[in-house]
Amino acid sequence: MSREVIWMNIDMIAKLKRSEEFFAAFQEGDQLKYFDGISLIFYAVSNKDLESRYKISNFLLDKGVDVTSLNQDHESILHVLLSQVKNDIIQVTNLCGRLISMGADINILDNNNRVALKYILNMKYADEELKPIYDLWFSQENVSLTTKDKWGMTPIEFAKKLPYRKDIVERMELYVREKEA
Repeated sequence: MSREVIWMNIDMIAKLKRSEEFFAAFQEGDQLKYFDGISLIFYAVSNKDLESRYKISNFLLDKGVDVTSLNQDHESILHVLLSQVKNDIIQVTNLCGRLISMGADINILDNNNRVALKYILNMKYADEELKPIYDLWFSQENVSLTTKDKWGMTPIEFAKKLPYRKDIVERMELYVREKEA
């Protein structure tokens, strides 16, 4: 019985396969290519296998992949990473730190006028668990907290509607007061 070999592009391998398969298929220069207008790391950060997501993404960052491209919904790499349902908060915080240090902008607005912070606020973790990523966000020079999204809500107003975001609401309000002073 013959076995049909299925060929898959490196972008789909980064998104759908384990890291071992990605590393076997990767060729130097793939990190510089664009797939439907976005760099390879966009596919890696949406890999459902957490270990593979972080291994492939960090590998691509080590190789100098572009972290500033935007997808068709005007989402940054941070929007895409933070929209994933399953996360390891320490790993995702470290990855966000690397992305930001390489040029990813925390204040890019997607087509619905949302900043990536709104995806953090929507995560199914308590404020205490999200403290490392909050600390990273608020260590940046400017955090957009007063821009209204398509539905007329700022990140602060959005967080106030969530029953488990009391701590971050206080922190955001303090940040805005200090910036205005």
